[in-house]
Amino acid sequence: MIILASSSPQRKTILDNIGLDFKIVYPKYTEVIEPELSPEENAMKLAEGKALSIRTKYPNLWILGVDTLVIIKNQIIGKPKDKNDARHIFNLFKNDTATVISGISLINNLDVYTEYEKTNITFGDMSNNEIESFLDTDEWKNRSGGFTIEGKGGMYIKSITGDYYNIVGLPVYHLNQMLKKINYK
Repeated sequence: MIILASSSPQRKTILDNIGLDFKIVYPKYTEVIEPELSPEENAMKLAEGKALSIRTKYPNLWILGVDTLVIIKNQIIGKPKDKNDARHIFNLFKNDTATVISGISLINNLDVYTEYEKTNITFGDMSNNEIESFLDTDEWKNRSGGFTIEGKGGMYIKSITGDYYNIVGLPVYHLNQMLKKINYK
């Protein structure tokens, strides 16, 4: 069994769908973006921090920490604070390409393996009415970047380059490669 250090319903669904034996434990970790670090380094630091925050409770198990960041115009976009912030973010996305970076960390009592995955998302044009209609759905709440590709936000994504599951919240192929490295059955 693996411990998933996350409260993300998307990560739970992905792990359920691939049949991984896991248990969810909410990490007690304060996420802080460090401006001197690159987005990749921040994503890995946050993923590792989540896993490390619960390591002492499960010394004999592998712990999976994941953190996903969205970057556009050299800005790290977190979860929108409110509707106005979500509107601002979607106006940044219009006719532009964002990068989704997930830090993935597998930790046990002795070992720490932390890597990252990057996926580019190109958004199409969105009218102000379309943005307002999307914002009325509340789908943007508690979502990194303010959207979900598998939900209504997917209607505005023109193309992706990279791992679809990375955008959902857990790059499955990359995780599988890491599980092979640690000889997880």
